[in-house]
Amino acid sequence: MDKHPGRLPAAFLVLALAFAAPATAQVVVSQVYGGGGNSGATLRSDFIELRNTGPAPVPLDGWSVQYASSSGSSWQVTGLQGEIAAGGYYLVKQADGAGGSVDLPVPDAIGTIAMAGSSGKVALVNATTSLSGTCPLDAAVDFVGYGGANCFEGSGAAPGLSNTTAALRNGNGATDSDDNAADFSRDTPDPRNSGSEEPPPPPPATELTIAQIQGDALVSAYVDERVVTEGIVTARKFNSGFFLQAANDDGDPATSDAVFVYTGTAPPATAAVGNRVRVTGVVEEYLPSSNRNQLSITEIIDPEVEVLASGQPLPEAIALAPGDLSPEAAPATLERLEGMRVAVAEAVVVAPSGGSIDENDARASSDGVFHVVLPGLERPFREPGIGILDRIDVPAGKDPPRFDTNPERMMVRSWGQIGSEPLSVDVGATVTGLVGVLDYHSGTWALTPDVATPPQVAGGMAPVALAPAADDEVTVASFNLLRLFDEVADGNGAVTLTPEALERRLSKAALAVCDFLQAPDIVAVAEVENQRVLDMLAQRINADCAAAPAYVAMLEQGNDVGGINVGFLASARTAGSGTRVEVLDLAQLGKDATLQNPNGTTSILNDRPPLLLRARIRHEGGGTYPVTVIANHLRSLNGVDSTEPGSSGWPTTGDRVRAKRAAQAAYLAGVVDSLQEANPGERIILAGDFNAFEFNDGYVDVMGIVRGDPAPADEVLLHVESPLGTPLLDGSTFIDDPLQRYSYVFGGNAQTLDHVLVNQALAQGADSIVVEHARINADFGVDNFDDPTIAIRSSDHDPVRLRIRAPEFGSADLSVRLIGDAHRIRRGAIATFVVPVRNAGPQEALQPRLVLAGNVAAAHVAVASPSGWKCGRPEGDHASFRAECHRRDGRMDLGTGWFAFAALVPRRPPGNAPLEFSAQVESETADPVPANNTATFSARLVGRGGR
Repeated sequence: MDKHPGRLPAAFLVLALAFAAPATAQVVVSQVYGGGGNSGATLRSDFIELRNTGPAPVPLDGWSVQYASSSGSSWQVTGLQGEIAAGGYYLVKQADGAGGSVDLPVPDAIGTIAMAGSSGKVALVNATTSLSGTCPLDAAVDFVGYGGANCFEGSGAAPGLSNTTAALRNGNGATDSDDNAADFSRDTPDPRNSGSEEPPPPPPATELTIAQIQGDALVSAYVDERVVTEGIVTARKFNSGFFLQAANDDGDPATSDAVFVYTGTAPPATAAVGNRVRVTGVVEEYLPSSNRNQLSITEIIDPEVEVLASGQPLPEAIALAPGDLSPEAAPATLERLEGMRVAVAEAVVVAPSGGSIDENDARASSDGVFHVVLPGLERPFREPGIGILDRIDVPAGKDPPRFDTNPERMMVRSWGQIGSEPLSVDVGATVTGLVGVLDYHSGTWALTPDVATPPQVAGGMAPVALAPAADDEVTVASFNLLRLFDEVADGNGAVTLTPEALERRLSKAALAVCDFLQAPDIVAVAEVENQRVLDMLAQRINADCAAAPAYVAMLEQGNDVGGINVGFLASARTAGSGTRVEVLDLAQLGKDATLQNPNGTTSILNDRPPLLLRARIRHEGGGTYPVTVIANHLRSLNGVDSTEPGSSGWPTTGDRVRAKRAAQAAYLAGVVDSLQEANPGERIILAGDFNAFEFNDGYVDVMGIVRGDPAPADEVLLHVESPLGTPLLDGSTFIDDPLQRYSYVFGGNAQTLDHVLVNQALAQGADSIVVEHARINADFGVDNFDDPTIAIRSSDHDPVRLRIRAPEFGSADLSVRLIGDAHRIRRGAIATFVVPVRNAGPQEALQPRLVLAGNVAAAHVAVASPSGWKCGRPEGDHASFRAECHRRDGRMDLGTGWFAFAALVPRRPPGNAPLEFSAQVESETADPVPANNTATFSARLVGRGGR
């Protein structure tokens, strides 16, 4: 598992004497602390501690301890006196600070040096003359560089410190390999003076096989016991230890034959792959203090390593079976193979390789960590409920759903072994030849491939752009722009980018909005520093995008201490008689709203307050579509499951986080309820990064509260009623394919954090609604962030777009002709006419109507209609008629309908006037060419009239 500074307990490396470093000092610096009296410190004073690791006392008269800053050459001196007993300690008090509440034990020597709390250099010298230079190693009996020190013994400095941590030499101050990085650990200060007792010798070790240490249960029966065991080193991990596996299987399939040996630093040379070694150490069940919601892993700590043989063949890898990685498996199914060599012939990537991002330079690299499933399995999705491994107390009367964490997932840590190289992979790639040790990280079983036989990768998905919107569609998108900051250092908590980095970020974001989102009418953005950088993005898109959206940027500063805010891009391109998006109102909501804490204080509720935009979207044909869009970025899930002590009166951090998430959701729902009460017909869209799943996560049902349909009280730890009277519709229901309902990938699970919600007034007035994601970020390796020429990995969230087919925006080019037999018609004859009505599109015509008229008696006219149409009886008098025809279903598709009518020509028309007929077609859909909607026909009568 990952090793963290907060590891419980601290572990120490003690090499066997046969392989120890040569000629080390008998008196060593055993502890360094420079945070005394500083903010948060318990101890009032800085101190330096010495230990005599030898069998005889050592006189210290004429000796000194000396200190210099991390890069300094000026050394301050504190003289020593007396002696240090064999195996004993010696405490040197230094400067006091203004804080702290506890005095040091009685010091053996007193100085006044104000040591730095995080980084510095300490030397033990058998003289009192001040040292010179920045790295006087040869003049010191012992030397410790800590934190960012530019001088140290061995491969690196001791850990960086804080006001609450000291650098403690391992082995109770006795481990000395002349390597500060290997010999020291960061832990709580523990000052010891000459009166402190020498630590007792370790208890005798119990000789056990690895299988006996592991046992067939989740926890070893030998925790905290000192043991000795043998095996073959199968893998070496960076800066933490090595895997040890028995040369022969013990024959019990329920017990693992391997164990991890934790060294706390790079594993010693004695632990070379292929060496058969004897390890003596203490058994521990390790759980990282930073994430306790996972299985513990059996380890051996404080190891002594003795080489028995070299060049041994590695144990054969065990092929993982379908049942080992299946949806029906349990989180502990692979416990029996913990640490052992395993193999997977073929797997499919379901979560891309992660990595690290250098924000100020906008550079990135892969860490080689990705997730796979066996071929034929569906992609794992986050499911409702609390994770089955979450160590949370469920109160009586509560029965939240539980999420099995998808045990079919397997992590691959391609850069996990010393000497390996990180793989960069995208979702959909096929990985073959996975052979290595079975490790465990972040609640997931992880295969760490062998260095000699790295896996092979082929394929991977391509980015997917959204299709351009149709002429009669309104488009509204949401895009988390991943901490889009500028190059100005303005002290608002945001990272300051270099000009080159800003250029890279703008290029990628502009490509994403233009080429993959197709320049939507409105884009709700999240994680943007300020108006200035959003203006710069708008200008970049406007200059480079063929769609020429003429975006106008809008942003209001919020309360976030990290300098991220929500805002909008709205298209101001010319449309009809105005702009495409006419901004009617922009309002920030709830910036001053507060959360009431149990101790009577209040705190800010909305770190990124919602931003409301009222707009009128205009069609080329003149139609308009009014809409209200609210941009959102709610509090993250971080800490929602924490059981750590809370602040401001909250019992735990988790209680505080859950209360804030629920209160934000209720606030937003209340805003929407007020809008709907004031104007039930207002069309409302909520868009943004809600940091919540579309279902109940078991802790607090954020999206249920926002939508107006929260989970029942007994199915969620914190139940809050929604103030929303008329519920909203979740955008996921407008995504036809369930496998496309995700915007983010975390821990190998696809999930939706970025949502669009619409109210019923909008849905009922739309011809159709479609929600879709551009696939450019969540499925692709972090290393793609490094390439400014592509949109891929411009963020870690896939943007989401809403398409609304607006009846107001439809256009249909209707036309009609009136075709008669001749323009000379004999009196008393029957005249016949053909009337073709054509829809040239581009959309269907809604409620089309054809009107026929003429100066012939209504009783003497008959009309015939094509299929799907109905014509009424001609109306009028003895000298005129009028007939109307309608589509039965109210819609006319593209194409032509053929009508006909016949009229009995009068023998003596009034005034002997010519015959005049007309045909007119119209619909509720805008017609881009209205001039062809009317046709007329005129005929002169011939022949003699009769009675």
